[in-house]
Amino acid sequence: VGWGMPQVVAILAERLYTFGWPAPAPSRDLIDAVLSSPWEDLVNVMDRILALRQMDGKPTLLRAAKVVERTHNILKSATLKQGDVDPGRFQEPLERQLWDRYQQNRERVLHLIRSRSYAEATACYGETFFDPLHAFFERVMVNVNEEAVQQNRLALMKAINVLYTEHIADLSKLV
Repeated sequence: VGWGMPQVVAILAERLYTFGWPAPAPSRDLIDAVLSSPWEDLVNVMDRILALRQMDGKPTLLRAAKVVERTHNILKSATLKQGDVDPGRFQEPLERQLWDRYQQNRERVLHLIRSRSYAEATACYGETFFDPLHAFFERVMVNVNEEAVQQNRLALMKAINVLYTEHIADLSKLV
């Protein structure tokens, strides 16, 4: 059988669903969430799964999941044509506040991720964005008619979303 690396990796990833995890075993949707983020190292994937499983049902995970879910939902129904956020296009104080929070906390979250402190990174991410994002969505319309403003707001949502989902898990997959 001529198996290449992608097939071996796929088989190993599939085994995570039936693996003999210490009780309580992680849910299928939690494994899906971690596997939906980029990964190369199976041990790293298992570390992420275990860290998130230990947070299951805790407010810190729920806050982070809500941030990922809300940013994911606004992005999935939109066409993002702009790569980076342009602070010069902000029209509302809440856009600036959200961007400032992103700028002030981005490196801290990434440092925790690089240190494989996934529970701490998750807590920090949720703490950083949960309240400001809620306020933002309550008062600021992302999908406005002015395309430049809309694209910039979508780029802001994307920046917040991928800060977490590109490194730990796509928590929008959690049921």
